[in-house]
Amino acid sequence: GAAAPLRALADHLRQSLAEWFSVGLLHLQPISWQHSPAALLERVMRCEAVHPLGGSWSELRRRLGPGRAVFAFTHPCLPGEPLVVLHTALMQGPAAAMSEILLDERQQPEQQQPGAPSFPSPFHPLPLPPPPPPTTAVFYSISAGQPGLRGVELGTFLIKRVAELLRSQHPSIRQLVTLSPLPSFRSWLTSRLMQEQQQQAQQWEPQRQQPAGEPAGHGSSSSSSTTPQ
Repeated sequence: GAAAPLRALADHLRQSLAEWFSVGLLHLQPISWQHSPAALLERVMRCEAVHPLGGSWSELRRRLGPGRAVFAFTHPCLPGEPLVVLHTALMQGPAAAMSEILLDERQQPEQQQPGAPSFPSPFHPLPLPPPPPPTTAVFYSISAGQPGLRGVELGTFLIKRVAELLRSQHPSIRQLVTLSPLPSFRSWLTSRLMQEQQQQAQQWEPQRQQPAGEPAGHGSSSSSSTTPQ
């Protein structure tokens, strides 16, 4: 058919892009609030699709703070353009919910206690003890930065490269965990539960309308009796 040449062209372009953007030509770039250019930080913030930042620089800084790490694949021909971005949390164990990652107490800004003096205190607070070394790396978000590279497998290789790097930097890490959301899972689950409830209601409805069965022989129009001889 007429679509066959277009499919062949699409397959050829996909294969060419996979060769041009092979993993051996990509550069693993850590993203840092202190050292990364502002233009790169803005692109990282804009391409985040799993847990959108909403254009909030403070939220981006939180995700680049203590116990957090962000990495990206870049290409020499596209400097400063993240091809795929991976957000990572370094924790003491697997997270049970995203709130443990996005609302970590270590990431919250310090707030002044009510009634505390606004002038500098002559007493220096005791330094907080350092946090224990992380035992788990949680990959909680991965997003593509270039829609034109859709179909070119980059995310899996990025996770593998980051896992090797984190294990070399933090020998205490023993677990690697991914948190991948399922789009529309809640609506699908809700609809399935409603369908099952409706089916159960339909199955029980005829049983409620049908009268209970009577014992055999009850209400018989004829009866027989035997007369002793």
